[in-house]
Amino acid sequence: MIQEEITKKPLDNKKRKLFIKILFLSLVLVIVIFCVYYLLYLASEISFEKESAKKREDMVNELKEKGIRDEEILEAMRKIPRHAFFFKPLRNSAYEDRPIYMSYDWKSQQPYLTAFIAQNLELGKEDKVLIIGIKSGYPLALLAELSGKVYAIERVSKILGKRATIIKRISEVERILDNLGYSNVHINYTDDYSRWKESGPFDGIILNEPVSSIPSILTDQLKQEGRLILPLRKAEDFQDLTLIKKIDDGFETKVLITVSSTTQEKLLDLEKLTPQE
Repeated sequence: MIQEEITKKPLDNKKRKLFIKILFLSLVLVIVIFCVYYLLYLASEISFEKESAKKREDMVNELKEKGIRDEEILEAMRKIPRHAFFFKPLRNSAYEDRPIYMSYDWKSQQPYLTAFIAQNLELGKEDKVLIIGIKSGYPLALLAELSGKVYAIERVSKILGKRATIIKRISEVERILDNLGYSNVHINYTDDYSRWKESGPFDGIILNEPVSSIPSILTDQLKQEGRLILPLRKAEDFQDLTLIKKIDDGFETKVLITVSSTTQEKLLDLEKLTPQE
């Protein structure tokens, strides 16, 4: 009996050592697999960032050909990773010069139009800007590069039944802007165009929604020599992108370009962008 117990103990020790060895090797294998996966992921990200930098340069060159001349705007668009504002399945299309449908009727703005509006605002580094309609969030980053402070409004009633979704999207945009280091952007979800009035008057105002007439609630928030850009409904399928400049005795109004939209409910459909003759 005693002899049997002595015999079992070495066997139990061998089994225990074998189990520990297998466990250790399994752990090592898991770590190796994780490291390989992580290195492949890093390589993929580095490759994607290099490719994105090239796409940004191609986008800037295309914008130059289309008439964007402001070097500060072009340099900012070289710098800002536009793909960061898009969901992963759409990131490969982020630098194409066209509007992109994102989700729940959310549409990004064509890079050319983003640059064109910024160029016509003629912003300075200390200027304050109000923008209504945040689009993908990318226009906010561009304005943050070009001005001192950016105040944004996203209307919560524009998509019926989607309030919670809009608020979630705004939170995502705020997170992206924060990760990119833009601390001079302030966003509020409201239907009140005067929400940021106390932070004004503003050097520039952008309205990214078609309207039938120029809203006095926005012109009242303009600084002297300040500029407001908005799409005025021209006909059922057309809108005039219009510049309003505040001067001593009133306002100067100028149609910049005409754009086409599929319905009045949606914002600008810029695939049919045409110069105003």
